[in-house]
Amino acid sequence: MKIEKVVVIMLLTLCGTALADKITVIVSDGRVDTRDEFNMSAAARASYYAYGKNIASAAGNRNNGDIVLGFVDGTAAVAKYYALDTIITSGTVGDGSSLLGSTIRPNGELYFGSMSGWVYARDNTNVTAAPPGYALPADRQFATGANTYMYPTSSPLLSDEIIITQNDTGKIFLRQGNNMAEAPAGYLNDGIEFGTTIFSQLGLSQGYIMFATNDGRVFIRYNNDLSIVPAGIVGDNTVIGGTGSPIKALARTAKDVLLIGNNAGELFLRNLKDLTEEPFPGKSYATFPGAIYSLTLTSNYNVVIGLDTGMVYVRSLTNGIAGTDITAPVNFGSPIVKLVAMPDPLTAAMTCDDETCYVDFEDFAQLALNWLKCNDPENTNCQ
Repeated sequence: MKIEKVVVIMLLTLCGTALADKITVIVSDGRVDTRDEFNMSAAARASYYAYGKNIASAAGNRNNGDIVLGFVDGTAAVAKYYALDTIITSGTVGDGSSLLGSTIRPNGELYFGSMSGWVYARDNTNVTAAPPGYALPADRQFATGANTYMYPTSSPLLSDEIIITQNDTGKIFLRQGNNMAEAPAGYLNDGIEFGTTIFSQLGLSQGYIMFATNDGRVFIRYNNDLSIVPAGIVGDNTVIGGTGSPIKALARTAKDVLLIGNNAGELFLRNLKDLTEEPFPGKSYATFPGAIYSLTLTSNYNVVIGLDTGMVYVRSLTNGIAGTDITAPVNFGSPIVKLVAMPDPLTAAMTCDDETCYVDFEDFAQLALNWLKCNDPENTNCQ
């Protein structure tokens, strides 16, 4: 058999093997539930735990399986998606006010944002302690007064940057991951105020910052100067869909196809380079019966959608988000705080820089080319 045929068979085998992700559903009433991407029913439950208190925020680490929870009572906890009833660490963070924001740095360490203006850096194995080697202090108050809600978000860049949003005034800070007292060297307009409530934010693969507002607008800005729209970007400050509904849920693929969900139940797909352009014409819009509170992407190009009603849907990213459900929708009964898709096992081939990524078949193609080069008997120069 010719070597090229072997490579084709390898690729077909890889592409035809659909390993289901595990989907961890974090529910506002304190339940955390890991199900199967292709079967979200309780019969396919992989792990479950009920904390008995309200969850305000959450994050997931696709590299090590951590599920990070921030509670209304100011406590936090960490567990693995496959062993939710085994709590690795828990305790009160800072002044005990509600932890409205949770995020994970590229190195696995944590940030929490509170409703009292404080932001906290914490160790993922001890939520009451600063991460090892962190530039102290690990607690910093960015705002005082009423409604000083702080939401930290990690950038996927290996340079380790933290986006911190004070959502009521629309102020955005961009700080060093290991030292939130300082912006990265040379960065401009840290602490810029946009004058509108920012409901959601996301770090993009090139380091750009994406954020959305309570009147349905989406912005794309340089990370090193938040006042500037990146060159070649069309549609910054665009009202997505024209309804002006608050945008609470953002996600992206590893190649920065953007997913935008609003409180009117509308889900949009957009290209990063042009926010007015659909990546899959005619298949880039869907509506759901409730506000979209969380979005995540699986290794199989599926989108998982969580609503304020507790409903969770799984749809195909590329074949049409308004199309057939991948699995029967499930009602968890209370608002969905966060959805996290975990490759199972965690060693699955992925292009992952945060929890909103998917299998990149370019990696498979490169693997095949390398294999062909090094297994061709006529090639004597394999490196």
